[in-house]
Amino acid sequence: MNTLKKLAMKILDGLTPSCDVITEKISESLDRKLSLKERLQIKVHLMYCKYCLRYRDQIMYMRRLLEKDSASILKDVKLDAAQKSRMKEQIRKSCQH
Repeated sequence: MNTLKKLAMKILDGLTPSCDVITEKISESLDRKLSLKERLQIKVHLMYCKYCLRYRDQIMYMRRLLEKDSASILKDVKLDAAQKSRMKEQIRKSCQH
């Protein structure tokens, strides 16, 4: 049975990218919709990799905390006209590249 389990893990490992790639895809999923192939690769990988599963759980937990607390944090932020102008200029410059 142990040999069969090792063989199954080897096959699954060959079907999905490395942990480095998977954690990068998990992070990207916070900013964009992943393709079906990418989502399937992550799901298969998470079936046997407890480390990437833990990473995904932790990053989702942090995101929920930030979303929950961002409203209370941002309500106290007050920007003067000069600060708003500098921010708009930086955004405009970054969009031109």
